[in-house]
Amino acid sequence: MKKILTISIVLLASVSCKKSNPQPTAQTQPSMGVVVCNCGEITNINQYVAEYFTYTVRNECTGNDTIVNNSTYYDYGLNMCFQQQW
Repeated sequence: MKKILTISIVLLASVSCKKSNPQPTAQTQPSMGVVVCNCGEITNINQYVAEYFTYTVRNECTGNDTIVNNSTYYDYGLNMCFQQQW
């Protein structure tokens, strides 16, 4: 019964929270005088169904948070970089 409830909650959350899912990328060196703020620190980790993780990442420059889904485990405090600033 607990498994069914957990799976139902996960499925409901995934259906009701369709957001863009930026994927991590390597940080590139900015050209002279340009500040690129597309990396942030992992501040929260949730694990759903086997090896599916949801991360909260706080941008280093803006302080904004974003939610990221990924099947690879990254630890708290590590940086994740994306194609765009958030």
